[in-house]
Amino acid sequence: IKLPNPITNGADTNGYRAPELKLGSSPTLTSDLFSMGVVLLELLTGEPALNYSKGGMLSLTETIHSILLQQDLPKRKKEKIAETLAEEGALFPPEIAKSLLEAGHACTNASAEMRPSLGE
Repeated sequence: IKLPNPITNGADTNGYRAPELKLGSSPTLTSDLFSMGVVLLELLTGEPALNYSKGGMLSLTETIHSILLQQDLPKRKKEKIAETLAEEGALFPPEIAKSLLEAGHACTNASAEMRPSLGE
């Protein structure tokens, strides 16, 4: 039995795949770091890596980057992320949430060269 390689063939992994992998590059520690950043953002926001609701697809990483860059986004997404971060009794205390957001944002930079090293 030959199983598909989830890095190159799994449609369900697209939200975790670094941009360079989508262009045909081989997996590296830097592309793994991108995936880890996506998981951090999922834990923080409670949102999936890719959301296919309402007939379209919304990427969590693109949403976070747009919010942090203050670009226009659907109001519901902004409110959900703001509520998650500010909610009393949230899964993470505010200082931890801020650290997770910063780490997730840095790790999911579209440019592999701009992602932090594993030692940072």
